[in-house]
Amino acid sequence: MRIRNNINPSWSYLDNDSSNNFGRIWIAWDPRLLQVNLLRSSPQAIFLEVVFSPMINFVATFVYVDNYYMTRNSLWASIIAFASINTRPRVLLGDFNSLLYPSDKLGGSPVMPIHYQDFSRCVQLSQIFDLQFSGCFYTWTNCQLDGAVIRSKLDRGMVNLQWIQQFQLSKADFLLPGISDHSPCVVFIFEQRKHGPPPFRFYNFLSEEKDFMNVVRGAWNITVRGNPMIVFVIKLKNVKHAIIHWKKARFKNMSEQVLQDKDKMDSAQLLLQTHPLDFNLSRRERKYVVEYVKIDKYEEFVAKQQSRIKWLDLGDSNTSFFHNSLKVRRSKNNILSLYNSENVKLEEDQDIAKEYIAYYSDLFGSDLNEEDNSTSLSRLRIDACIQQDDVEDLIKPVTREEVVVALHYIGSSKVGP
Repeated sequence: MRIRNNINPSWSYLDNDSSNNFGRIWIAWDPRLLQVNLLRSSPQAIFLEVVFSPMINFVATFVYVDNYYMTRNSLWASIIAFASINTRPRVLLGDFNSLLYPSDKLGGSPVMPIHYQDFSRCVQLSQIFDLQFSGCFYTWTNCQLDGAVIRSKLDRGMVNLQWIQQFQLSKADFLLPGISDHSPCVVFIFEQRKHGPPPFRFYNFLSEEKDFMNVVRGAWNITVRGNPMIVFVIKLKNVKHAIIHWKKARFKNMSEQVLQDKDKMDSAQLLLQTHPLDFNLSRRERKYVVEYVKIDKYEEFVAKQQSRIKWLDLGDSNTSFFHNSLKVRRSKNNILSLYNSENVKLEEDQDIAKEYIAYYSDLFGSDLNEEDNSTSLSRLRIDACIQQDDVEDLIKPVTREEVVVALHYIGSSKVGP
């Protein structure tokens, strides 16, 4: 109690003293900001319901897993069992005391399957995965020196798909360990974050529309004056803008359009049950079926291209799977924070963009003398260099055949400008 009062006497606290005499897990929160309800407690974990508002609530599991692998199995079973009944966003935080991948360890004895297979099975059956993270990768060290040092990733922030669906702009940050042998973990949720406009993406299904080529020709044939490169670039921009406006007019909200076309089809088929000999209704029903099949296929096309899943084919109504894959990939690829050269944390999109531009402009775009150039190059990590014999191949003129081959090897579902 004395320690808790020294931290903050107005906060609320929970621990697992009742299930473990050592009280391995302590949890503290400000009751003025959120409500916390205990779901279950064990010697290795505490399961909580966290409520910020009626619309924002999730399940948080704080873990401090036992060193002995047989004891850990009871927690893995508990996590799997809870996942089978949980439908809410879920985050798991703490020291899992187990590797998830063989590459999670440096030094010490070789990694054996027994070191990660039980935890890996738990992760797969619970359908959880690492939240996007930055900072320290190896979160634990044995604090030894010389050849006896061991570094491992034992601390993790893991979430389920429902978490990504509700908190797509979220990430974990593993801080420097300081005087501890573990790196602290902080999870950030960027609720009010707004990104800029999305980049232009061309979807293959657009070329199946009858008037697509007319749109392209109309934009391409606009007269442009200048040198050939300027003409080519401006014509490409004209085509891009024309496709964007045409696509917005034709497919405003594809998911909503799928539902609307399905409602039309269902309504017509219901009417046919009471008017089976109405030929006009039959033709209208066939028309609605064709429209629904087409827009549903288009939606799956878009989802597959955006998700970049290559091993699953279209045509089996995998739209939901593609959308979920896309959400996970976008969550991991989001750059939500960045430390600049002065170790100041940047969280606004404009500040992050300026830092990237400044960094690479300084690295590649400035005039450097030989000494500065050597210093700049030393900052780059180059694991391998080409052989001198390959240099001539790199500076040879590019042939038409090489261009054709390169284009041929670009996947047909490739998304991009």
